[in-house]
Amino acid sequence: PNHNITQAMMRPVRMATAATMFAMASATTCDIFQSAGTPCVAAHSTVRALYSAYGGPLYQVRRESDSQTFDVKVLAAGGFANAASQDTFCSGTKCVFWRIYDQSPQGNHLAVGPPGGAHNQQDIPADATAGPLTVGGHRVYGLRMDPPSGYRNDTTSGIAVGDEAETMYAVFNGTHYNNRCCFDYGNAETDNHDDGAGTMEAVYFGNAKGGLNHGGAGAGPWIMADMENALWGADVVESNEEPINHAFVTAMVKGDVSLPGPPGPYQQGVDFGGSDMKPCGALGCVLSTTASYLDCEAKCNSTAGCVGYVFADKSCSHASGPICWTKAQMGGSGTKAQCRNSRKLQTGKGHWAIKGADAQSGPLKVYWDGARAPNYAPMKKQGAIILGIGGDNSDGAVGTFYEGVMTKGYSSNTTDDAVQANIVAAGYGK
Repeated sequence: PNHNITQAMMRPVRMATAATMFAMASATTCDIFQSAGTPCVAAHSTVRALYSAYGGPLYQVRRESDSQTFDVKVLAAGGFANAASQDTFCSGTKCVFWRIYDQSPQGNHLAVGPPGGAHNQQDIPADATAGPLTVGGHRVYGLRMDPPSGYRNDTTSGIAVGDEAETMYAVFNGTHYNNRCCFDYGNAETDNHDDGAGTMEAVYFGNAKGGLNHGGAGAGPWIMADMENALWGADVVESNEEPINHAFVTAMVKGDVSLPGPPGPYQQGVDFGGSDMKPCGALGCVLSTTASYLDCEAKCNSTAGCVGYVFADKSCSHASGPICWTKAQMGGSGTKAQCRNSRKLQTGKGHWAIKGADAQSGPLKVYWDGARAPNYAPMKKQGAIILGIGGDNSDGAVGTFYEGVMTKGYSSNTTDDAVQANIVAAGYGK
């Protein structure tokens, strides 16, 4: 063979490989997600840029002495926070974190959390100097939060809603946590109230256990998913999830779309109480006198989020016609009841995952990858973003946040591994 021709053909390949390696080395987490087709739709950090080209502000501080605000930017595009500029602005007085800027094109900035169902008062901003650390040789400030501190955005753009897929990760301080609800980062209700199972999907870190908090084995802490009405480490209450103990923790929750299973049988004499949804609600829709259960079924099929229905025939409905109840959830096998017939139209279990790692070294570990718990598929996500609180403004938890993103779509394992490698390379605590 002509070795000169072979070598000549190989040179461009070597050059392209070198260029690719350079691009990967300079990329940050949102560059990685973007190149994999699962772009960031929210990117928040108080310590570094999450895009290699990002040169804007990371967060805003507010000075207590005169209520003036100041944007803390990166030292250079793709770099670390200019903490020295914050020190100068806050010299001689106290500053608080007033706004956490979204580095993604969506503009999903976080502000101090408003009142909610669990705590009907506005949250308080966190002390801007309470969480100092070194990352990549740079002195920066983490967002250390103590009750009742919290941040939120209820009017977002691009965040997953309904059963849309997403991936979320956050880097937390692994030693600052408690057993209260809920130190979350991720997707929540837009009305600041508990709207039922599946209406949020957020990364949780802490050691909450008991009741609706389904902590794992040992004393914690654990990475769990707050999907509303429970913290989950698997698809069952007793998950026995392993604790994760590191100085800095990478915590990741991934929510995939639910693949619908085959409809269940039409069951006579079986009722499913509660979880009534529009258009029929708790009182039900009174149908025409000639309607059958198939008309009720059609109503459910045309309603987003409806998983099945309960039907009462005209002969026993005590109304002018049969009654239809559309259901957002139909867990279990139902209860026996006269004049109540039912059918589950969506029986899929959904799919989600938990991953975690030492943010200073090593690969991600899979803590759960499987079906959702009963009543959590399909999801009913609403697309608000929370940090440090639960979806209903439960703000009794403590924690320290450094960076986090939310994506459009369910990322691949290869992408997740590259993101973790980038976090390690950032140099937390070094």
